[in-house]
Amino acid sequence: MTESYDNSKTIAYAELAIWGAKIRPHEITEILGLVPTFYNEIGDQCKLNGRHYVCATWEFKTEEITLIEDISEPLNDLIAIFQTSINSLVKIKKNYKNCSITIRIVVHNNQEILPGISLTPKQISFLASIGAGIDYDIYQNVYAYVNKGLL
Repeated sequence: MTESYDNSKTIAYAELAIWGAKIRPHEITEILGLVPTFYNEIGDQCKLNGRHYVCATWEFKTEEITLIEDISEPLNDLIAIFQTSINSLVKIKKNYKNCSITIRIVVHNNQEILPGISLTPKQISFLASIGAGIDYDIYQNVYAYVNKGLL
């Protein structure tokens, strides 16, 4: 989370992750022409738990935004960035056998209601065109409920 985190608002972002045993993050950076926000090689040590990674990862994260209603907004931002890279993403999936592409929508919800979750035909088409799965990581601030006497 950013330093300007406001625990009364819902913050969200999207990530595109490419991962697999045979990928080479530096080559993916060259193919896509984008600097990842995170990457690791097989065997690198995880800073959080000290374990060693068993697959390589290349990730790109959008800017965090404040949401009110629809958590698919960050996905639109991610699609705008990668729309011209569809052929490159397909090439990566073809060249690196058994690699996966996942789109992750991360939401830190601090409202009493959860913003809506929906996908447009354009979003679904983009996901299908690159063979990506989608993962929603939603974190609810239960203190918003406790403070209002709802829990």
